[in-house]
Amino acid sequence: MPREVHERLEACWQRVKRDFFPYWKSGDWTCEVLHDQVFEKLREAERAVGKVTGDRLPLPEMMCVYPHRKIYARASLVTTSSDNVLDSVMIHEICHALLRVRRKRGHCLAWHLRLEKVYQKVCKLKRNELAELIDYQLRQYSDEVYSTSDLQMDRELKAPKKRP
Repeated sequence: MPREVHERLEACWQRVKRDFFPYWKSGDWTCEVLHDQVFEKLREAERAVGKVTGDRLPLPEMMCVYPHRKIYARASLVTTSSDNVLDSVMIHEICHALLRVRRKRGHCLAWHLRLEKVYQKVCKLKRNELAELIDYQLRQYSDEVYSTSDLQMDRELKAPKKRP
């Protein structure tokens, strides 16, 4: 794969972290470009063990994989998408990476609130196209956020711990 592809993803990674997640200590989290076929095989493997759910958005793909502490990007996303599309997908995945409680994977309330906070910052920066892309994601996932099981999980995490 051409070096420019890796450099473009790295530039997006650095830009998004700097502009929208300045306090995140990403530590050993990294991002990596995969050939489309390799990305698809990894996605199917993650789906088989229940770590990746259905595709809801017609967005080119990235995937946050907790055990690897990586955000993988499909090569076609990096080579053909605008900076705003690339940024919106990276933001989406970093919001997943920031969920420290592994039980809270997916598009839970914590994920939605984090993405909403980024959306507000994007609006302040007047990045209108990026704001539209993030707003679309917020609307597409709103029904998942308020599912009964998600709200129950949030209540469990906020409840005081019982002492033995």
